[in-house]
Amino acid sequence: MIRKVNLKCASYKELATLETDKKINLIYGLNGSGKSTFSE
Repeated sequence: MIRKVNLKCASYKELATLETDKKINLIYGLNGSGKSTFSE
């Protein structure tokens, strides 16, 4: 289960944090949208 994700990329000047308390996480998107890159 993913509880917290910190993102740092050129699009954001500061660190972006996503937090959840859900028991199931879903990452979805079109082919080539970066799902695999995100998981690495």
